[in-house]
Amino acid sequence: VDNTRTLPAAGSFDWGFVIFRVADLPELNLADVDKRIHEALLGALTKKGFVKTDTEPDFLVSYALASGGGIDEATLNEAYDGAVQPPPSASGNAQQRLQYRRGTLIVDIAETKTKHLLWRGAIMADVDLSVSEDQKRLRSEGAVEELLKHYPKP
Repeated sequence: VDNTRTLPAAGSFDWGFVIFRVADLPELNLADVDKRIHEALLGALTKKGFVKTDTEPDFLVSYALASGGGIDEATLNEAYDGAVQPPPSASGNAQQRLQYRRGTLIVDIAETKTKHLLWRGAIMADVDLSVSEDQKRLRSEGAVEELLKHYPKP
């Protein structure tokens, strides 16, 4: 959380970046994963008072999925290639960057106009590709809702 700003309790949003760091598995359909996560985020953000729009959104909502290996804070920030300006390291020390382990969903909310990252949340979960599509959807929704319980403050 960027503690220098008051985080919004409502507003409009659109989708930002999607970053996958996943294992190359034949049974893994990234389009299906992306759709499930977007639907789960849409549902949870709508419940919180946000509205999805394609034109001039207040915020961009991005996510990263690290299921094939971990990802660290610097790598995630660099993937935005300047499109999002993160606050100082949440760890409080630029030498000790946050490490997100394998099996983590990371959600970022950034102001559209300033590109300033306001909030980043992460949740770890087991990924089981053998369950039904309905179970995958329910697990995605549950993970996203649990994560966004901590918005705006952990």
